[in-house]
Amino acid sequence: MTPGTGGVRLDGRVAIVTGAGAGLGRCYAEQLAARGAHVVVNDVQRDAADQVADGIRAAGGRAVADGNTVATHDGGAAIVAAAAGAFGAVDAVVANAGIVRRGGFDELSADDIRAVLAVNLEGAIWVTRAAFPLMKAQRRGRIVLVTSSAGIYGHGAGANYCASKGGVVGLLRALAIEGEGHGVRANAISPFARTPMTSSTPGLTPDIAAQLDPDQVAPVAVYLASDECALNGQVLAVAGGTVARTFSATTVGWRAAPGAAVTPESVRDNLAQILDPAEAVLPAKVRDERDHLLSAKS
Repeated sequence: MTPGTGGVRLDGRVAIVTGAGAGLGRCYAEQLAARGAHVVVNDVQRDAADQVADGIRAAGGRAVADGNTVATHDGGAAIVAAAAGAFGAVDAVVANAGIVRRGGFDELSADDIRAVLAVNLEGAIWVTRAAFPLMKAQRRGRIVLVTSSAGIYGHGAGANYCASKGGVVGLLRALAIEGEGHGVRANAISPFARTPMTSSTPGLTPDIAAQLDPDQVAPVAVYLASDECALNGQVLAVAGGTVARTFSATTVGWRAAPGAAVTPESVRDNLAQILDPAEAVLPAKVRDERDHLLSAKS
């Protein structure tokens, strides 16, 4: 189908959604199924996964439930194996599973830190790691990661969460580069949504929460998981019916004169030019930024 000439469909495509027993994950799974995808509903709360899968089947879709953890290599492999066993392929992964443990950086326990990294970051790694070779072999695949503005801009009382979601962006960039020659595209959503996990978010007033309908976020995941999506390596921020691109930029900067050394004093004295966002560029890869820096004018 030519893009833009009909509805976005995923008929017969096999999609894994992790953390799909509730919240945004449930919305992703249900909307993917409504568009024709065969869905593996993954959640460590197996009863919740069963309930979502049952609902999809009752609505005429195809789904199986899976209760494996995303937080281990073996768990991620088992989730992908369940998809391949049930439906014969893996065409899309929506790595949505996530947890929150709040606290000041010097207050978080070692377990608070490890648990969040294991689910939010390693969970995305292990599931996509198991699916990636299958997608490469069939020369088709869509990876949808879930990051957060917290991982891009940061916030207090959650350095573990910020680090985990920042790591997801790094994973995204690598997968987009590695997959581009094999028909595999990777993108990410940075959502704001009213879910059980976000209900205790500081500053989330009832008025704001009322605007953050998760059903307004899920269609973005459906598009990114579809064959029609030609984007690669992008982060889409989504909230209350608005979809926007989030990106990293590098300023024009300041360059020492030929033969001159950079010193702490020269950094101090040229800080305004170093920080000036005017005419900033958007590197797509590491070497793009390197070449930009090496070509900067004094």
